[in-house]
Amino acid sequence: MPGLTSTLEVADEADKYRVPMVADGGIRNSSDVAKYLAAGARAVMLGRLLASSEEAAGQLIIDSDTMTRHHEYRGMASESVRRELEAAGGRTSRAYARKPEGVPQKVKIVGTVFDITQDLVRGLQSGCTYGGVTNLEQLRNEVDFVRVTSAGQREGGVQNF
Repeated sequence: MPGLTSTLEVADEADKYRVPMVADGGIRNSSDVAKYLAAGARAVMLGRLLASSEEAAGQLIIDSDTMTRHHEYRGMASESVRRELEAAGGRTSRAYARKPEGVPQKVKIVGTVFDITQDLVRGLQSGCTYGGVTNLEQLRNEVDFVRVTSAGQREGGVQNF
């Protein structure tokens, strides 16, 4: 998660100027949310995660082999969104003049927005428990990150005997 490293590196500086930092990109589950908030973000963007909801806008795609339902997801900085805005006569910001970011992709529909947010809340509560804290301010200020090597991950993971 390169965004997590970035968040860790700039959070204190942003606080000096009372600039709330928003983590954007790569958030796939509730543990990612907990990590970003512990690293110093004040909020997180959930574009791809919420695109997997029943209510999400976007073209519905049904896989004829598996009958699984997907939505097409395009990040707002993608080339396809820029072209669509221009075709509709809308103005695009200078940010769109730069290199586009993101590629349209299919995301599997996993539930309602309510289901997804409840999962995020439960995961965030779990993250606080793991960190030994009871609220988000403590999570942000009292939790330390520990770098784990791949050997440590193997040793700490499921053991096959």
